[in-house]
Amino acid sequence: MSVFQKIPFLMGMILASHAAFAAPDPSPTPDESQIPVLWPTTTGEDLFSESKMIAPGFAVYQGDSKLSDLFGTKGNSSLCWPTTMANAMAYYRLWSPDPNFNLPLVEDPLNGDYTLQVREFAKECKTNAETGTLVVDAEACLKAYLASSGIQNPFAYVVGPSAVDAPPGQPLRNFNRPITIQDIRSNIYWGTGVFLHADYYKYDANHKSWVYSTGHYVWVVGYDYDTSWGDDHILLKIVNPNVDYSSRAPNARWDNVTMMKIPHKPGVIYPQNQNYVLDGFGFKGIDTRGFVKNLFLFNANETR
Repeated sequence: MSVFQKIPFLMGMILASHAAFAAPDPSPTPDESQIPVLWPTTTGEDLFSESKMIAPGFAVYQGDSKLSDLFGTKGNSSLCWPTTMANAMAYYRLWSPDPNFNLPLVEDPLNGDYTLQVREFAKECKTNAETGTLVVDAEACLKAYLASSGIQNPFAYVVGPSAVDAPPGQPLRNFNRPITIQDIRSNIYWGTGVFLHADYYKYDANHKSWVYSTGHYVWVVGYDYDTSWGDDHILLKIVNPNVDYSSRAPNARWDNVTMMKIPHKPGVIYPQNQNYVLDGFGFKGIDTRGFVKNLFLFNANETR
C-alpha cells in the first residue's frame, strides 16, 4: 500500500490522558484494495543532500462551507487545529507505512463527509470559533485521541517556548526552547508525526516592532535540505488547512514553504524565542508574517 520503507521509531514513555473519543470500530481494517495508492511528487533527491516526503494525498479545508456554523462572527474560520488533526489521522489510518486501523474516525475519509471529523476534533480540542485552539488544549487533545486508539503510552509533546512537559527522564529544557531545523530533520527522518505552530505578527512601523495577530497550525509532511544551508533555512512540504486543495491532484495536495532564519534589522523588535519565519504560498503577507513557534511531535502508530 505504500512505496516507503518503514523506519524504526525511537522509544519513550508518557502517562496516557483520559480520552473522550469514541471507541475504535471493532472491525476497523478496511478493504485495502479500495484504498487508493498515493504517490508523492518530489524531485528533491536529485537536488539536495536530504529529501523526505510522505504521501498525504488527502486534505479537507478549514473554510469548507459545511463548517460555516463553526466560523467566527466575521465569517473567519479558526479551525486550523482540528482540520490539521483530521487530515493527518486519515493518513495514519489508511496510508501510513504502519497504519493504525484503530484510530477512531467518525466518518469515512474516502466516501463520507469528512468535515464531520473536523467537527469532532473541534469539540474535543476545545476550539474557540474566534480564537482557535490553545496549544495546551491541542496537546492534551492529541494525547487523548491517540490513547483512545488503544496506544497505552502515546507519545505527543510540544517542542518550543510553549512546552510545559517532557517525556519521563528528560528535562523540560530539552523541549521548552526555540525550535531548530534539526528538530524537523531528525523527527521526519525517524517517522515521527510533525505539526507546526506559527504565530502571525503584523509589523508596526511607528514602533518598529512586530505585534501578535493570531496563530496557525499546519502539518509538515516532508522537507528538502542541503548541508550547505546550515541552520539558515529548510524547504518544508506542508499541508495547510487554510488552502483548498480540492482542485489539485491527490499527489499535489501540499505546498513548498521555506522556513528561514529571521533577517534581523537594527532597532526592530522581533518576537521572543522565535528564530524562523515562513515564506511561501499561504505565508506571503504584505505586512503580516508567520513566525515559527512550536512543533507538535507525535507517534500515531505505537508507543515511541
